[in-house]
Amino acid sequence: MHARLLTKTLDNAQIQPFRHPLVAPPPHGFKGGLVPNDGPDWDRLRHTRYGQPVDCFPDAGPFECQVAGEFVYAGPVYDHFGHFMSEMCHRFLPSLQSFDCRKFVFCGILDHPLMQNFDMFPRFLQELLIFFSIAAGDVTVLRKNSTVERLHVCEAGSDFGGGPKPGYLKDLREFTTTRLHDLQPCRTPMQNVYVSRSALSIGGCFLGERYLESILAEEGFSIFHPEKWSLTEQMAVYAQADILVFAEGSACHGTELLGEGMLNHCILLARRKDHVGIFERVLKPRSTKFATFDASFNLGSIAGNAGEQPAAHIGVSLLDVNALRRFFRQHGISPLIDLRLDTYLEAAESDLARYIYAHLKQNSITSLEHMKHVHENFVAARTAVCEP
Repeated sequence: MHARLLTKTLDNAQIQPFRHPLVAPPPHGFKGGLVPNDGPDWDRLRHTRYGQPVDCFPDAGPFECQVAGEFVYAGPVYDHFGHFMSEMCHRFLPSLQSFDCRKFVFCGILDHPLMQNFDMFPRFLQELLIFFSIAAGDVTVLRKNSTVERLHVCEAGSDFGGGPKPGYLKDLREFTTTRLHDLQPCRTPMQNVYVSRSALSIGGCFLGERYLESILAEEGFSIFHPEKWSLTEQMAVYAQADILVFAEGSACHGTELLGEGMLNHCILLARRKDHVGIFERVLKPRSTKFATFDASFNLGSIAGNAGEQPAAHIGVSLLDVNALRRFFRQHGISPLIDLRLDTYLEAAESDLARYIYAHLKQNSITSLEHMKHVHENFVAARTAVCEP
């Protein structure tokens, strides 16, 4: 084991189920988990972001549920791929390396009817546990205040925003290289790969992305929609690609179980400047060669509950395709010879209309003012892109 992560074994450990919303910036999210004590370095065992604890523990009454036996603490159970892979899966390998126990206890959501056991987990989470050879019968989800007779706890090898800790990527490289070889996932030959979000009509994507994909496909790129593939297949495709281009989004977190240098030439197309560091800390240390393209315009979002602030992660962005062409050529990615600005902008405008219509149909537009704001941002960005 290369990573030097803190471990503890606790008797009569107290665990609180999380409250809704599980994932949200403090103080709204991460209310629950393993209740800390005043021991040394305890903060390293808590749920952290950027290396700092973000969990908190409401006064929730007595711990009446007694869980007999010996377990390993797995942390929160959650059904969002990007968040689980970025901040909830990084105790597994260090725990397996540190403890003989193979029974894992997850912290669920208070009295929540869903995700009570392995069979109710989303597919990606079942695949992840299988990847670590954790059996369905060895998974327990706690949804009430509980006291666990004996609990092994290991510091997470990585966290959201902070990225991997020293030595952890070496451990992942040794484990994952062997595990992918053993599982032998489908390895469709894909030399140059563009990881797309174009199938997501509700947002969180680049406008005009399908047009860009058509140009890349003509120049030999495989267009990869990760939601159509298993987790192990995704990892295998990413690891074998010579050139790998990610449109910023949760798919980037499909690399979280890959180790040091397991990606070759990797490119991030950033949609939001305030998220560049988050994704770079995931992709760059796993790549032998890496670069970020951030010449795009974040137009904002219209998606969410009426009268509230829109969900930023379901917004849309516009590429500066002239800058993109220069960037791709400079980094030896693809010449983009037939990429036309006027055709791209037409495709982007059509996608913007499709985006607005999708949320009108779902009655999920926060306000007409937000819709107007996004359209005005599009007009301004289009003008900026067209300037010589």
